[in-house]
Amino acid sequence: MLPFYSVAGIFQNRKELIFVGYDETRHTLNFIDVSARKVLNSIPLEKEGPMGVDQISALYCQSLDSLFAVGINGSLIYLLDAQGRIRRKWPINALDRKNAAFYDENVFSIRHPSGFYFDPKHESFYIRNNYYRKSPSTQPQEFYKEALLLGKLDLATTQPELLDIPYSPTLRQHYVGDMDDPSFAFVAKSGSLDKIIYSFPATADILAYEVATGRTTLYAPKTRPIALHIKYLNWNDAKSMGARMQSFKSEGRYGKIIPITDRDKPYYVQFCQGVPTSISENSFTYKVHLLVYDEDFNVIFQTKEAMPFSTYDHAFYHGGKLYLFNPNGSDEDKLSFLTVALEGLGDS
Repeated sequence: MLPFYSVAGIFQNRKELIFVGYDETRHTLNFIDVSARKVLNSIPLEKEGPMGVDQISALYCQSLDSLFAVGINGSLIYLLDAQGRIRRKWPINALDRKNAAFYDENVFSIRHPSGFYFDPKHESFYIRNNYYRKSPSTQPQEFYKEALLLGKLDLATTQPELLDIPYSPTLRQHYVGDMDDPSFAFVAKSGSLDKIIYSFPATADILAYEVATGRTTLYAPKTRPIALHIKYLNWNDAKSMGARMQSFKSEGRYGKIIPITDRDKPYYVQFCQGVPTSISENSFTYKVHLLVYDEDFNVIFQTKEAMPFSTYDHAFYHGGKLYLFNPNGSDEDKLSFLTVALEGLGDS
């Protein structure tokens, strides 16, 4: 076992919460029952032959026998069973006559933990899109105005399409360097994808895309309880790796949105990372606060004191608690979680 997994997924198996982590060194899938705090098994994946699986860059776990994995080279999505065998696989980023116009300007680029979701009702994947007709380093203003961030792949036709999910107004008006990577939260309703909530590290903007209507709503309150005061760069800084890196290392940032959907109405949680308190060559230390929003993204709770979390990108919610990796656990060969109980949010 590992103390941290950069590629992982979770799913509910009856009353069990199962965590699946990918060990890229051993090329294995490790199954852990989080509820019972025990390791279930470790499944080695084949590297070659008809059951060969590429190194994995993202996982989406629907059930024990429906594990969707994306190869690191971005050309295949695998459907694996609990023994790591390939049940099916689909090509992505495969250029042909039907989709030439799409791939002339776009490519699906899947990076865990954001931007990969399977909607079983409509048998479609939602995948992070990388727009490359314009360059963010040489044509940043045009790039941020034109780029769309998420695509859809229908498994029946394998045809890609773009969703009307652009950068936020703040990022279209101000250059923020490398703090532009979107974080997506997929919210299902009655077994089908209903909304896609997305946000960015450099802005308090939160956007909600309604799948049925294709309409996007911007939630941008004038004030936040936690003001990060992120400084914008100049558009000319897009060519300067040094300026971008300095901004990335020295600024606070808004973290991922986590939906809470098992209460009487929806709630959302967001982690906010303050300005680093110390910076070394290989790491930096910062304070993290927690915000809780109602269904209209009004802040209804915030932590008064900063929390001792060093990572929250892979955080998930289950049964009234938030789970976060605890890389500072006592055992280097054991996965451990920090948990945060969310109490008083409507009725369970």
